[in-house]
Amino acid sequence: MLRARVYPDRVADLSLAYLHSLLTRAKAAPGLEFETVYAKHEKCDLARPHRFIELVQRVESFAEEYEDSGGGWVKIDGDISIGLMELDRLLTYYENPEKLPPGFDDVGASLASTEDYAHTLVMLDAAWFMDACGNGHVECVPTQSGARTPDLRVLTDDRSFSWHVEVHVAGELVHPVVASLSVDRARYLVDETLRRKKEQLRASDSFLLMGGLGCSEEIVDALKEGAAEVLVEGRRERLAGVHIYSSVLWTEEYRRDDGRVAARLHNGSRTATVENPGYTGSVRLSSALPPDAPLRRMD
Repeated sequence: MLRARVYPDRVADLSLAYLHSLLTRAKAAPGLEFETVYAKHEKCDLARPHRFIELVQRVESFAEEYEDSGGGWVKIDGDISIGLMELDRLLTYYENPEKLPPGFDDVGASLASTEDYAHTLVMLDAAWFMDACGNGHVECVPTQSGARTPDLRVLTDDRSFSWHVEVHVAGELVHPVVASLSVDRARYLVDETLRRKKEQLRASDSFLLMGGLGCSEEIVDALKEGAAEVLVEGRRERLAGVHIYSSVLWTEEYRRDDGRVAARLHNGSRTATVENPGYTGSVRLSSALPPDAPLRRMD
């Protein structure tokens, strides 16, 4: 557990003003109808507890604790860290429409659904990540009534080639994630997802994006190994591979002017790519590239 002293005049990100601003932004998120969703959450009228509401409640409790401390010591554990950074990450997409993939305009509706929340956040985060790599262009594939369409389309810069991308977020890969993930379990998750999503993946050259929120390096490695075992069979000629993506939070320690050690929290991403050896397309994924450039055009 990280123990940090909050200095409102020196660490703006953890000031009361910042916390209250974050809560105000969250409750005013367009399309969410926060009070309605909050009431359903409290009455247990939703299919499951709503993660977004739980994050807001977590930050509210922290703000109260900080205010009661009078500027004293407060405990910053993993839950509040995730709450602060995940809310900030999600609200960035509301407030910066340019970060949304073209064709995606229902953030509020997706966020209001307990079933779609994690999927939407991972999809938007991964889409922004891939687009920011600079060697591809990411678009949202509009949902068609009665049809099983993929989530995203990734095009090469010259738009001469594109992949369909199906995003899947398993419940055990959402913070708090499982303590460990065996390769056997990872292999099952990948294999079962490919089976369930075959209609979205077989209509065109495609790849599966297995997503998570807060996955450790060990879990990503297990998923990578499990995906490699599934893909070694050499089937699925139109499947380029499996891209593993998890938004993560990390702590950077630094020494302040007074000599004391403090910490900054940062949003980040953890990724891995497994190519399908049976893929016959002319453009492929590559795990040999650095983490900030997972896609490339093969001439």
